[in-house]
Amino acid sequence: MPLVERRAQSSISKALVVFEALTASSDGALGLSEIAAAVGLPKSTTHRLLAELEQHRLVGRFGGKYGVGARLFELVTSVQHSAYGRLREAAMPAMASLFDRLCLSVHLGVLDRDEVLVVEKLTGVNGWALPTRVGSRLPLSCTAMGKAMLVHQPRWLERVTPAARTSHSVVAPSALMEQLRVAHCDGYAQERDETKVGISCVAAAFTFDGSVAALSVSGNSRLVDATTAGPLVRSGARRVADLAKSVVA
Repeated sequence: MPLVERRAQSSISKALVVFEALTASSDGALGLSEIAAAVGLPKSTTHRLLAELEQHRLVGRFGGKYGVGARLFELVTSVQHSAYGRLREAAMPAMASLFDRLCLSVHLGVLDRDEVLVVEKLTGVNGWALPTRVGSRLPLSCTAMGKAMLVHQPRWLERVTPAARTSHSVVAPSALMEQLRVAHCDGYAQERDETKVGISCVAAAFTFDGSVAALSVSGNSRLVDATTAGPLVRSGARRVADLAKSVVA
């Protein structure tokens, strides 16, 4: 579905979906035709919106293509003062400890619009194999972070169709509910090969400032042992929750 169909047809909304298309690009730059196709707008309208965004330095031109502009990097620094930025600050000690002890990639995510929004990531040399980056979004139903969050939001399954990223993704509501029951008992959730074949993840959720967040470790399925990682991630999530109470205003 074109991005523009997801929002009201105001000029601001159209400009935002154009900007979102650029930020979602895997190589960081898109041509005019690519952007117009992604957002479902005529090329003339897309060109006008890009020109306006370029005036505000939110968009720049690079080798004949469009990409995010310098102003975005200036705005990013303000994120550290937001609630999510302060959450990242509270989470870093626990994330670093998990990374050192388990030698697995560590993620911090928050529940946003029925998706997992990745707000921080610590990774080693093999982190490129993971389908994540800071600012990326992941489904709730087939990720360990999402399942951990669903323990706090089980009614989500009543209104959203579970996503399938691989043939291993669990989509049957009854099976998902059983996974949530186990996650509730264990204090952590897990997924194996559901987001990407060969990758497994263990996560524990916690609340902060009225929102739901989760901490996770992930890596090659051969290296992720939930019985070892689960209690450590659960303890790390509790540590972050305690620190967040004082850091997040």
